[in-house]
Amino acid sequence: MNDAHRSCSAVTETLALIIVIMIATSSISFIIFWGVPYMEQEKESVIAESALIQFRTINDLIQEVSGKGVNGSSMIDFVAEKGNMFISSTGERFIFYYSLFNGFDFNVSGLDNDDEIFFIRVEDAEPPMFWDDYYLYSDVSYLNDDSTSEDIIPINNEVIREIEYTYECPYALIEAVKIDIKAVDPGAPEDTIPVGRIWLFDPGSIYYELVATKGSYQMIAENGGVISVQNQQRYLAYEPNIRKNGEVLFVPLIQLTSTSENVLAGDSAARTFLIKSNGTFVRESGASVTTSFKCAIYGEHSSAWKNYFISQYKFIKEDGADILYHRAIKTFILTHSTCEIAIVG
Repeated sequence: MNDAHRSCSAVTETLALIIVIMIATSSISFIIFWGVPYMEQEKESVIAESALIQFRTINDLIQEVSGKGVNGSSMIDFVAEKGNMFISSTGERFIFYYSLFNGFDFNVSGLDNDDEIFFIRVEDAEPPMFWDDYYLYSDVSYLNDDSTSEDIIPINNEVIREIEYTYECPYALIEAVKIDIKAVDPGAPEDTIPVGRIWLFDPGSIYYELVATKGSYQMIAENGGVISVQNQQRYLAYEPNIRKNGEVLFVPLIQLTSTSENVLAGDSAARTFLIKSNGTFVRESGASVTTSFKCAIYGEHSSAWKNYFISQYKFIKEDGADILYHRAIKTFILTHSTCEIAIVG
């Protein structure tokens, strides 16, 4: 009996050991396959939240430096355990345009790329001003190079009527461009009348990307705002200082530039930035908008900006077009600041 009892006890102990090993193995497997990824996701979420908070601080500093005047500067650190940091010379592209003469309305296209060609379609050209001796010319000014300005005659040079005109410039339309649209009588150039204006800006951006266990996170600081992206869902997390007061719209455009070697910052997200102001310019002190104020925004994250203008300022999107317009805006004010970004550590 004693031998049988000992044998039974041994079997029981062995079974208990096997059960303990099975439980331990299951627990370890659960931790490996579920616990570790969950903890990694939580860690990545914390990194992303920290990055977004730091981007708000960076954005605030860019706005502050842009108001310091030429050569005003500040430094700031950005720290993240992992991820990639870039400086882009482009970012989204912002185009603002409007008519300056009653009875004249137009739309612009072809400015969503970097070539030299753009198109102006006259939507409305009421008499009596537009007689048969007026033509539609454009004066193209490159704002970052004050010495460069070109008077462009359309390829299809016809008297002003409701058609689309094609213009080809000698230089690429990039960075910061002003286009004045003029009604010109070649026989009496002193009678030239400003009828519309177009502004084009590539504001540049500071860009952080974290490729996470599930999906990805991006933060983009551009034009005085911060875009947050999670798994392709974009929104403006921190808004710029754009203001609308009744019929007046004020846009403080902030353009970020960088030396070529800093366009790609590298694989480490921890960086020290030097932000230096190259000046602020009043580009439009109060233009009288005679018809709709319009804008078009292009780029990978343009939807965040479009939603901002629609929700915050009641812009309307034209069906089947990229154009946002606002008929209630009668006065437009535009300042243009340039800040140089350098990576110093």
